Amino acid sequence: MKIRTNFVTNSSSYSSAEIKIDNPVLLEILEKYKTLGAFKKSYARHIGISEREEREDEYIDNPCLDEEEVQEILEELDDKPLAFYLYEPEGTLISSTAPESLEDVAECILDIIRSSKVQMREECRKELKERADEITKNYIEVYWEVFNDGYGEAEPEEDEETSWEFYYER
Repeated sequence: MKIRTNFVTNSSSYSSAEIKIDNPVLLEILEKYKTLGAFKKSYARHIGISEREEREDEYIDNPCLDEEEVQEILEELDDKPLAFYLYEPEGTLISSTAPESLEDVAECILDIIRSSKVQMREECRKELKERADEITKNYIEVYWEVFNDGYGEAEPEEDEETSWEFYYER
């Protein structure tokens, strides 16, 4: 007789995400609330970080690349602090949608960023709404790509979406 003592899975599901938001007004607002402690640290780290900062460890720690190759790759990555940058090549699905317009971007970010201070999160949401026109006018780039081919043990139904995308560049 066999006794299973833990959970076993043969799931081959895959998810990934890259979200890159360049907007100086949105950056200012999100950093303000980040400083006030409105967001959990694990989520707040995606605010005001550059693409290079977020991704450099994946190249530096790669044993297949020599130091010169790493430097070439890192030089190509943007070093500008972004309002929000998340790069998750494989992992937990953090978003099951993408914005449908520039006006939706800030709300979609708030849906991802978890908060331990509900009132402060609502103050942030209120300020985002009050400054919505200014935020919308200041988008430089929005790159939002999320992919998920399976939800835990169950594959999506034939008519269910498995990827969500939104792109904008001024």
